[in-house]
Amino acid sequence: MLQLIIGAFLISFSPVFVKLAGLAPEMAAMYRNVFGALIFVAYLSWRPVSTSVIGAVWPLAIVASLFFGADLTFWHASIHIVGPGMATMLVNFQVFFLAFLAMALFREFPAGRFYWGMILALFGLYAIVGMDAETRANQALGITLALVGAFLYACFIATFKLVLARAGSQAIVIVMTMVSVSTAIILALYSFVSGTSFAIPSLFTLAMILCYALACHVVGWFLISQGLTRVPAATAGLVLLLQPTFAYIWDLFFFDKTLGPTEGIGVLLALAGIYLGSSRKMRYHHRVASR
Repeated sequence: MLQLIIGAFLISFSPVFVKLAGLAPEMAAMYRNVFGALIFVAYLSWRPVSTSVIGAVWPLAIVASLFFGADLTFWHASIHIVGPGMATMLVNFQVFFLAFLAMALFREFPAGRFYWGMILALFGLYAIVGMDAETRANQALGITLALVGAFLYACFIATFKLVLARAGSQAIVIVMTMVSVSTAIILALYSFVSGTSFAIPSLFTLAMILCYALACHVVGWFLISQGLTRVPAATAGLVLLLQPTFAYIWDLFFFDKTLGPTEGIGVLLALAGIYLGSSRKMRYHHRVASR
């Protein structure tokens, strides 16, 4: 749980780096995976681990990569329309989709406290992003892109958890490298076909992308991946709501977004819901599907 929390904190800086880099959405996503993959490869060359797992998990890793690349593209596009905090808040409505996927794929049926925590957290999210009439009227596209990203994000988390279940926790870095390389290739092909420039316009942009790759993609994602192997998927989805909560706070600090009383209450509700739904007292029931 602690690994998930720290990972969510680090990844909450992702939209800040994306906004400051100013690249096209698919380019920011591609370079995140390119530099992230290079860091993973450097780590594996320094501390090699068994690669026998690759043959067992590569088909699922490709599927996870498709979801991951699409999620990042939709999310990054939304960041440029509605801002880092709001886009990240909305994309983390993944908690809805992931709870249902956890039931279907992992036979994880949360106890009652999870649902109360989820409802409370989502009320908090609505208080933050749902009360702005101007946003609802003028930025519907950005909101829609973020919600599509939320569904894709849930699919990625569920698929990635399946990959890790087959690979084992000792092979996390290999799996992350496979997903990073596959996602970078998919996004590069998409960018080439769509005519997007691959140029990095300035050293500042390069610095932002490198920070994005190291802090968020490598360290943050590694900690979240470790947590996913030990925490039920629905709980992980709820804890990851810390990411948009922090992202909204960074939006206030770095991009002069104003925080009204409604938004402040929303942040508190989201945090309270996350605590309620992910506390140690909550229990999960693993049921066997009838044949």
